[in-house]
Amino acid sequence: MLARRPARHRTANWTVSAINGFCAALVVGPERIATEAWLRVTFGPSLPTTPMGLAAVQAVLDHRNAVHRDLHIDQGQRWRPIYMRTDDGTVLAQPWAVGFMFAVKHWPVAWRPMFERNDHVGLMLPIITCSEAKEVEKLIAGRPQEVRDHVGRA
Repeated sequence: MLARRPARHRTANWTVSAINGFCAALVVGPERIATEAWLRVTFGPSLPTTPMGLAAVQAVLDHRNAVHRDLHIDQGQRWRPIYMRTDDGTVLAQPWAVGFMFAVKHWPVAWRPMFERNDHVGLMLPIITCSEAKEVEKLIAGRPQEVRDHVGRA
């Protein structure tokens, strides 16, 4: 169980899609993050205590558990990312990717091995490239030129 960076703030735009991406990162991440640690990242340093707030916490816990079940127990057979869509049906992957990368950025030491192995960086590229450009630049800074070129092409 690892929580290397204290939660100082929460994301300003928690959508269902972003929460789904965040939960997916928690489930597939290289290290287990303590439940209380990631809940405080999601809800802030003081967890809700009102009935509605407690229901929101339970909903996020239930969703994280469903993502875990679908990815681990069902081996990903039923799991699909929850993407936002425009009125014309266009898929918006960025909110999901931002939620995923929010977890990566909060626990960078845990995720570092994924970025240090070139074979794993390729798996992360679709998610990384949906993130903000300056964040992508931070993640690939100091990486070999071939990695930076590959990200640029993505």
